[in-house]
Amino acid sequence: MLNPFEDINRLLQEGQKVVLASIIKQVGSSPRAIGTKCIVLEDGSIKGTIGGGLLEYQVMERAKESLKEGKSTIIHFKLTGDEVAKSDMLCGGVVDVYLEPLFPENAVARDIFKRISSFINEGRKGLLLTLVSDGIKSEDETNRLLIEEDGSTMGEIRTVSEEGKQKLAKYLKIKAPKLMEIEKGKESVFVEPVRPYDILYLFGAGHVSTFVASLASMVGFRVIVIDDRKEFANKERFNKADE
Repeated sequence: MLNPFEDINRLLQEGQKVVLASIIKQVGSSPRAIGTKCIVLEDGSIKGTIGGGLLEYQVMERAKESLKEGKSTIIHFKLTGDEVAKSDMLCGGVVDVYLEPLFPENAVARDIFKRISSFINEGRKGLLLTLVSDGIKSEDETNRLLIEEDGSTMGEIRTVSEEGKQKLAKYLKIKAPKLMEIEKGKESVFVEPVRPYDILYLFGAGHVSTFVASLASMVGFRVIVIDDRKEFANKERFNKADE
């Protein structure tokens, strides 16, 4: 799962209920970095990974409860001790994972993820802010805010005042997601940049390019193959290329 936002958009548009699990805090070593996500579906299946092992198993189990109750939850996970050692997760750090139930009935959430999916493919950037707290209900429409690079916004976060919202544009320059206290004394907000795909142009559709295109697509590039020979540059040979 290279872009969870597109998957979330597709699933919500299909009318499916999901739980989005995000690593929001990390102290010491852990299997995956802050901002890594996976999606847990109603049937218990999972898209993506936040590290596997006991950590991911517990996330999947807690996600079932989150779906049933329709409420968010924060999981604190220590990658230390005998129980973790038996699972071979010997990172030794501490990880916080935030579980958000996302239901298609929430029009604001549905529209925000649809918008993100759209401008990612259009090559534009933005910033997604998510209120982090236990017990936020799936129908809550005041816990998520999208800021686009032109300053336009969608959604709202109830703990951020109008004055505070005007100052959020400065965070568009951050390169890595982080958990922040936007306004002193209020609940934390997870701030993460939303970036378009990096593009790899392949000039020449020879046999080497077929392997490069597959590998580049696998690690998250948008792949464009350029060659005036139709017998070489076609979907049959480059089924992982975007153009």
